[in-house]
Amino acid sequence: MPWKKHSVLVTGGAGFIGSHLVRRLLDLGVKKVIVIDSFEYGSEENLPADSRIVLIKHNIGTDSIVSLEQLIRKCAYIFHLAAQKHNQSLATPYAIYQTNIIGTADIFELAGKCGVKKIIFSSSLYSYGQITLPPMREDDCVNPHTIYGISKVAGEQLLAYYANKHKYDYAVLRLFFVYGPRQFPGMGYKSVIVKNFERLAGGKRPIIFGDGNQSLDYIYVDDVINALIKVAESHVNCEILNVGSGKATSVSSLITSMKKIAGSTAEIDYGPADETQGTIRVSDIKKIERVLQWQPAVTLEDGLERTFSWIKENKYE
Repeated sequence: MPWKKHSVLVTGGAGFIGSHLVRRLLDLGVKKVIVIDSFEYGSEENLPADSRIVLIKHNIGTDSIVSLEQLIRKCAYIFHLAAQKHNQSLATPYAIYQTNIIGTADIFELAGKCGVKKIIFSSSLYSYGQITLPPMREDDCVNPHTIYGISKVAGEQLLAYYANKHKYDYAVLRLFFVYGPRQFPGMGYKSVIVKNFERLAGGKRPIIFGDGNQSLDYIYVDDVINALIKVAESHVNCEILNVGSGKATSVSSLITSMKKIAGSTAEIDYGPADETQGTIRVSDIKKIERVLQWQPAVTLEDGLERTFSWIKENKYE
């Protein structure tokens, strides 16, 4: 697809995944990228200086959507990544409703009014709710057990409704545990890699909560960006796709690999077990392999090495 002919909207485009996506779109020669971000997690520093970027501070769900109409009218594609995060759902559930449900519905409705061709929505493994029955498949019954998971399922259903109402294409990507450079260190369990690499880089002991046998599906951010671009360029429509490695890695094994990469012999500190104790959360990626010919290209070891290199060069204060 000739991206140079198209303008694209990326919500949450100054954040972790969003900033990587914006950079990839620029590399592909996109005509213009409209980036809207609340800057709660994102930062203008995550984005390169490029005249094709239009950066707008906007809080989805609370700020008036009318101000975005003229900008969205120029866009052929929307990547909707902006969201309140999982760990915010316990402390500020109403903010989840505002952003992830009301704000999401606003974007989807406005897209129809403005003639957008396709929306790609970033959903989550938390839509499934099941945490002990791997691997998770797209046709499994969703049963979210957190406000965040409920909001993501609502977003998926809202997208199906508005896409049918306005006759635009869409795809939903359920992302598993994404990691890599520019990941905000306070986003919850997803940042276990960033947090412990920072500890190792600072000469501190890594920490595991529980016994470390809980297993997660880690996917490097570049592989996620490849999936986002491929689904936008494809004719895939009205589909939900898992984006993960398809492999379960225990936290103990993860920390062992991280210590090796960091050249550390530090002992591991163990904290009290949390809600992840005893869980195995891993994706089934057969569907995305079939419909998009997508597979993760970055091994966990390679992704960890890239992430640690970035941490050393750009340590959070």
